[in-house]
Amino acid sequence: MRTKIAKAQIEALYEQAAGRCEICGADEGPGRKLAIDHNHQTGNIRGLLCRSCNLGLGSFRDDSLLLLSAVEYLARNGHTPVPKPVPNPIAIRRAERKAWWEKKH
Repeated sequence: MRTKIAKAQIEALYEQAAGRCEICGADEGPGRKLAIDHNHQTGNIRGLLCRSCNLGLGSFRDDSLLLLSAVEYLARNGHTPVPKPVPNPIAIRRAERKAWWEKKH
């Protein structure tokens, strides 16, 4: 399903996310474009994701319980447990996001 989106809406997404993936915080770079993530059932736009995170969500069929199960699996097998609450890379980078947006405009 292709979701139509206005240029102003795309710009708002970039401003909100500071041009970074909303999951891992990766930014665009040479040969790297952020994907406009959307709900495949409703078509509603959720945000911007890098290719890896977008494919990851698709691999987990956008199922948050399945993703949590994967986190628990990793924690059981020696990976660092996820801190609670989970830090949001977008919230961490508020100042960086503002500087990015000002530089772009």
